[in-house]
Amino acid sequence: MPFRERFRWRWVFLGALVMLGIGAFAVVGIGIAGAVLLGAAATGSLTDIGSRAPGFAAAAGGVFLLAFALGGFAVAKMSKGRTVAEPAVASLMVLALIGATSMALSPDALVAAAILALPGALAAAAGGWFGEVSSKDGGAP
Repeated sequence: MPFRERFRWRWVFLGALVMLGIGAFAVVGIGIAGAVLLGAAATGSLTDIGSRAPGFAAAAGGVFLLAFALGGFAVAKMSKGRTVAEPAVASLMVLALIGATSMALSPDALVAAAILALPGALAAAAGGWFGEVSSKDGGAP
């Protein structure tokens, strides 16, 4: 069966939702922890955490890489057949959405999304592969 016939967009969109949800909850948690630790909540400025704590951006990027891997794993476990490419495409969709929507907060957001594109797609594909390997049907089409 050709690749084009096996590729399923529904798994791309489901994977994007899972990745975005996991990543958003984790980044909000990091933001709250950063605000509490840095006292940004007292000043009312949660947007300057990144400038006051350079590790925040790296932590957020690492959390999203983990979210991409978990999302790829979840999609592979839920779907029948081989779904390794779909999580990779889903991760690129999530990064494009994040880069486009957060440019208003930080002009560097698009650069950060571009930097995470390849590692994010690889993490999602790896998560999908592990999900396929661990599934009962072994990813059989």
